[in-house]
Amino acid sequence: MAVANNTISVIVGVDCHSLITYSVHYLLMVTRAATVVFSGLLATLVLFVSVRSASSIDYKFNLPPSASSDRLNSNVGVSYSLPTFVSSYSKILWPFISLVTRLEMALARDPIGRVNIALENADIRLVMAREYMELGDYEVALTTLLKSEHYLMAAARDSMLASASGEDTSEVMSRLATASLKHREVMEASLLDAPEDARPVIMQTMDLSKAVFREMSNKLWEMGESAPLDPFKS
Repeated sequence: MAVANNTISVIVGVDCHSLITYSVHYLLMVTRAATVVFSGLLATLVLFVSVRSASSIDYKFNLPPSASSDRLNSNVGVSYSLPTFVSSYSKILWPFISLVTRLEMALARDPIGRVNIALENADIRLVMAREYMELGDYEVALTTLLKSEHYLMAAARDSMLASASGEDTSEVMSRLATASLKHREVMEASLLDAPEDARPVIMQTMDLSKAVFREMSNKLWEMGESAPLDPFKS
């Protein structure tokens, strides 16, 4: 009987030791796997930031901007609200913000959801571009402005997709048309105090907002809806 008990004790001891050894080994494997995954994600993120930085457009301006009291809601006065309190966004954070935006748009299940995300980011970047101009940083300002209008165009494209799928897009298209007018208003005001060599870039970028307004207005008219009036039309 004593021999049997000793045998059982030895077996239990061996099994416990094996279980502990296996558990430790398993935890080490999980830790290594998590480290590899984290390192891979970090490397991908660093690569993404590097590529974005390398592929960004560089503008060089020799003329300093002149002082101006023009603000975002001056001049024409398009009735459209732009976001506020975005000046805390650092230039270093923009690649990460862009990554989050792309993920949000990719995860959005319907075109209208993508329209709202794209328009929000277009407006944020428009405000930031204007603030960079007021600080005299036109290199960053014009790159940010161009990205703003690309988001505006993306919103317009998704609104057309939503319309083609049978959704009622009259409200969102009217909002996009008005937003494009506001974007143009901000860029028109920016021309007043921009360096001479920056003005052609701003005018070319402004053509994108003009194209969005034409596309949204034409589609609204096709649907029998009224489009916002163009205050810039002579």
